[in-house]
Amino acid sequence: MKARLRSSDNLVTRDVVIHMSEILNEETLKMDKALKIEIVDPDAMARVPTTATTETTVTTGSASKPVDQAHLLSLKLRDMTDVKVKNFVEKLVNVYVVSVCCGDVQHFLEFETVEKRDDWGNGLRSLHHAYQWAHKRTEAKTDEQKLHLIKTINLQLPRPGCIISMDVETAGGRKAELDVLDKKDKYSSDACKELTHDFVLQNFVVPAEGASLYRFIRSVLSRLLMERETNIILGEMDSYRYNKVTEGLAAEKGANGSQVRMQLHTAQESLRDLAEHVTERIGKHGPSSQLLVDILLRSIEKTKIYNRMAFAVNFGKSGEEIEF
Repeated sequence: MKARLRSSDNLVTRDVVIHMSEILNEETLKMDKALKIEIVDPDAMARVPTTATTETTVTTGSASKPVDQAHLLSLKLRDMTDVKVKNFVEKLVNVYVVSVCCGDVQHFLEFETVEKRDDWGNGLRSLHHAYQWAHKRTEAKTDEQKLHLIKTINLQLPRPGCIISMDVETAGGRKAELDVLDKKDKYSSDACKELTHDFVLQNFVVPAEGASLYRFIRSVLSRLLMERETNIILGEMDSYRYNKVTEGLAAEKGANGSQVRMQLHTAQESLRDLAEHVTERIGKHGPSSQLLVDILLRSIEKTKIYNRMAFAVNFGKSGEEIEF
């Protein structure tokens, strides 16, 4: 498979050909899986990353052709600490990347299409998680190797930097903390799926429980975000009320109706714009969201009427005759 390689310790972008292979582990005398990367243009290589091995590889099936070892990288599965699928925009062009971390070095493999990226990303992630799972099982005690159902989930006050914090206990008595960071890219749908998947894997939870845990996290998140956004909208609405809008003008002696009218005109425009975006900002998660949207829209309309009537009371005109 053709791709482009860029590493954190070598920022030169190189054309490469990648495929999976096996390398003899001299300690265990067993074959270890590795991601084999052959650099197409050797002159573009400034230096070989220190985390990548350059020993002779043994490929299953027919014997592979000899390759100059100086231009061959082999990222062993056991050396990988993380595998992620990412999207970037570079010079207005979408870049589809699989990120492979080996120790302190991060390798970025760029693919031509999102389909090819997803195939390799999902494959590498599956192999990486399978290796982690097998490695954990060999080190864990017998009773810890068994998969367990989730027994209880206790929501806690959010820990510093988190939007959600919870304590999860499995039927086997294992307890673990689960935190969702208070960053927009950390509580997106994809980020929550990845967080749930990793938690289930690391804590020996029955995989079927992952879907229920994900739905619970998303449910709590939607309510928290809805409450947070509602408070923000109410604060904006309050700032457009007559007493707030004319607060600065009240301190000025001789403030006339035209000045107040101008300020209220700007406030009315802001309220109309706010009403247009309420549905988008609150979202459509659950039946309560639509009820909340209706209440907020009604409150915005009441604020408009209040402004018109307050202007009429202070400047001697009926609210119906005022056009902001």
